[in-house]
Amino acid sequence: MTPAYIRALALFDDIVALAPAPRERALAALAAEDAAVHDALQRLLATDDDLAGNDAPEHALDGLTDQLFQHEANPAGTDPRLGQRLGSWRIDAVI
Repeated sequence: MTPAYIRALALFDDIVALAPAPRERALAALAAEDAAVHDALQRLLATDDDLAGNDAPEHALDGLTDQLFQHEANPAGTDPRLGQRLGSWRIDAVI
């Protein structure tokens, strides 16, 4: 992960919560200050906007925990990845 992307992630929650006019002003200031961070943040905001019309979390990053810990919602032994191979390893159990 690049330093620009790390900073964009740190700014995301504050920027996405802004109303449109203040958001545009903040993005314009960021573009003048650091174009790489601005570009990374714009990509995050575009993804968030794309998800807004679907049955998705309110913000793009909100569903990340659910995806990472999806196995906890499945009873033991029902994970569809069990038994599959990952390179030279076989997935035998959920940790």
